Amino acid sequence: MDDTMESSQRQPLRSSSPSHKRTRRNGTAVKFTLVTMVFQLVLIAVFSVLVDYGGHSLPPKPVAEQTEAAGSNKSVTGQKRQEPQSPNDISIYYPKFAAATVLITYGAVLGKVSRLQLLVIGILEVVFYAINELIAVEFLKYSDAGGSIIIHAFGAYFGLALSRVLHDKKALDSPKEASVYHSDLFAMIGTVFLWMYWPSFNAALVAPDYVAQHRSVINTYFSLAAACVTTFALSPLFQREGTKWRLSMVHVQNATLAGGVAVGTASNMSISPWGALLIGCCAGALSTVGYAYLTPFLTKYTKTHDTCGVHNLHGMPGILGGIAGAVAAAHADVNKYGYDGLFNLWGARAPKMNSTEYNKLVGMGVAFDAGDGRSAKAQAGYQIAGLAVALGIAVIGGIVTGFIVRWKIFDPPSREQMYDDEDYWEVPTEDGSEDVETGNGLALEKEAKL
Repeated sequence: MDDTMESSQRQPLRSSSPSHKRTRRNGTAVKFTLVTMVFQLVLIAVFSVLVDYGGHSLPPKPVAEQTEAAGSNKSVTGQKRQEPQSPNDISIYYPKFAAATVLITYGAVLGKVSRLQLLVIGILEVVFYAINELIAVEFLKYSDAGGSIIIHAFGAYFGLALSRVLHDKKALDSPKEASVYHSDLFAMIGTVFLWMYWPSFNAALVAPDYVAQHRSVINTYFSLAAACVTTFALSPLFQREGTKWRLSMVHVQNATLAGGVAVGTASNMSISPWGALLIGCCAGALSTVGYAYLTPFLTKYTKTHDTCGVHNLHGMPGILGGIAGAVAAAHADVNKYGYDGLFNLWGARAPKMNSTEYNKLVGMGVAFDAGDGRSAKAQAGYQIAGLAVALGIAVIGGIVTGFIVRWKIFDPPSREQMYDDEDYWEVPTEDGSEDVETGNGLALEKEAKL
């Protein structure tokens, strides 16, 4: 009798609570849908005005015209002549790299922000990414083929600054944050694919000649292999329990890839096989130690919670890659690369127009575009400056973005919503029925019968 009365008293509370959550969820869903559609319409308008296919949209020229164009396009002494390109010619590479940067940032705040906040973060970060890339390409003119600086370090520290601004004690020590066995297995599939295809990522923007791209692929594989071996060697040291020395899936899933991140900047440089192996060893060790000690330290003492550990996989290896690139640039000379290879890597190292060196190379019949006349040491300084500028823009951009997405209008998640997809996706319960709060599925029928 008492149980019946107690059940009847609890019933109104149980029925009203899902209704309240459902109302809040519907409002959030409508807001997200509207913002997404408006953003898509803006993209269509921007593309219609600013972007075209350049020469790719034109029909192929007759064979006779192609032969004549090829003859007139041969390099002349002191200058490289190229086919004219549309200033708005679309490229699939740069948007892809911008998207990769945003995904790295998401790793730092995953589970602690709503989908609307993620959308706003992605939009704002691309703006800061474009500013950094503009400075890198037009002013500093440093080499970063694999994106250790522009992509990995920038995305990681943007995310860390963002996470610090969005710090919430409710996100700490959540039981939902931990992984489960089958998730780790599926994550390993992603790790294997990334490991196999990372060389093509690093070599995507390398000058399309056999030497440079071959060097980039080989250096990346060497570095990845070294990081992988180092990770497996060090991981049991930090997972020791009594007499058991165990491997950590977190280390294996992430630190094994750190070599590909760290060698990115120097991947197309002449660093020798031992240099690539050394970079990979350092990156694997740095990442493993970071997951074991640095991530808990940052969470406890700086209130910077890094959900996926992007600081260990992308941040510190990215900085290591930037330093390695500067060291390689400081020792680069014509004997290692030849004039063509040297000026393809660092266009700013070509002599200035009408300088003594310029006239000398013209007299030797070398084909090149006039540059800034930088020395090896000066170019190394610009490599370090590029790293510093990227980190500065990333931190400032992350802080600004964090203060914006903290606004209530962007629906920050409650404690119950953190690390949980239930309010944003149709998630079946453990017995195979739909969520009770949706009002659908077998769970509602069972409750009605009871």
